[in-house]
Amino acid sequence: MQIKSNRKVSLTVFVSSFLIQNAYANVSIASWWGYIDKATIEKLEKKCHTKITLDEYYTNDEFINNYQKKDYAVAIFSGSVYKYIIEDVEKKGISFEKITKNYDKAVLHEYENRNYSKKAALFSFTLSGFLYDKNKLKINENDSVQKIFQTAKNKKVIFLDESMESLKTLSTIKNISSATEGALTFHALVKGSHTVITNDIEKYVNDADFGLAYAWVGEAYKLINKNNSLEFKPVPAISNVSLDFIGTLNKNEDTACVAEALASKETLDSLLARDYYFSPFGTMEPQTDILFKKESVRFYENLGISKWMPHPSKGEYQEKSALWKDIKLELKN
Repeated sequence: MQIKSNRKVSLTVFVSSFLIQNAYANVSIASWWGYIDKATIEKLEKKCHTKITLDEYYTNDEFINNYQKKDYAVAIFSGSVYKYIIEDVEKKGISFEKITKNYDKAVLHEYENRNYSKKAALFSFTLSGFLYDKNKLKINENDSVQKIFQTAKNKKVIFLDESMESLKTLSTIKNISSATEGALTFHALVKGSHTVITNDIEKYVNDADFGLAYAWVGEAYKLINKNNSLEFKPVPAISNVSLDFIGTLNKNEDTACVAEALASKETLDSLLARDYYFSPFGTMEPQTDILFKKESVRFYENLGISKWMPHPSKGEYQEKSALWKDIKLELKN
């Protein structure tokens, strides 16, 4: 069993020569690594007549660490940390009501029924499931999690390095309350396989002994398009809808312009189609991948009956994050 570190140093990127010379930007954005490309930044700067810095992160823990130290204008953040920062967004941010009212009908219904803050717009959806080599394994969507992992015996299994997802996976066997208990449950689940804990799935899918990975749909389809022996399958016993939000931490004119443009259908359709995410505005026209289009149709049709990843309180998030770190340390011993 291997545990690979996925934490990398956050880099502020896509900074224009003007910004470098003046060491100043009106709008600083915190975002997942790779979400927002250089061309989008340049369009936003031109549209809003401002300068932007982009601070990228690789994990929720890294985002929280940066958030506590830095003064961001715009934050793109996962549902796992929604309750961690929503109070600040409520106090300091702008409303996105004129944007959210145009969401896909099914999405808007869920957004309103779940009482999300009007100051936190939806940025993207994803779905978790299993990515596997269909030439080596067969997975039925009604299989138990234990049975799925057993099919990968003697093969390489990729386990996500994300506290909420990982603890949820282990809890399908037993509720975890200690690092020792978590490590024992982990070993029982993946017994007989060569397991790697990492978010860098791409590094391993072409290995001769690769069996399966628990993955998000976007990452899965990017890899499927490079290797047609791979297949992605959501499994009701474990798959969840996960989402990212966008919110602001001030009401400055430049901040509002950038955030509203980022949250718009025009911008999101381009960004999310490229990376195989689902949009709050519904099926995206730029998306030409036939398999992913079918996945998208199923996603929106089942949105109301799908399980959604819970949003832990600040205290719960800290507790689960610490527990997962302790479990990984226990696994190394």
